[in-house]
Amino acid sequence: MKPAIFAVLMMVATGAWAEWMNYAETDEVAFYIDLATVRKDGNRRRVWALHDLKQRGPRGDSSIRLLFEYDCKDRLNRILARITYSGKMLTGTALDVDHKISEWNQIAPRTIFEAALEMLCK
Repeated sequence: MKPAIFAVLMMVATGAWAEWMNYAETDEVAFYIDLATVRKDGNRRRVWALHDLKQRGPRGDSSIRLLFEYDCKDRLNRILARITYSGKMLTGTALDVDHKISEWNQIAPRTIFEAALEMLCK
């Protein structure tokens, strides 16, 4: 099975059983991470995250599940997979699946991504 297809299947299959820990919140989004899914590979960490929107997005999405990869040494992150849902906390209909790997992004200080990096790389 191709890795991208397997990742998408794992996103759909494991969402209900995840133990989401809220680690940050803004007026628009509550940010969660599932520490049980952290995978370490040298200076890199992979983890599932959940962004629960407080208002429905322009395409009808209410929550987003993301597979992030963090580079602890160089303070970078990127998205490996993303799926959007019509309902809160990954419920409802899956609206969009994207398994295109994003470019690496430098993590800015005092952001939700820095909070996740600190948690994952300590």
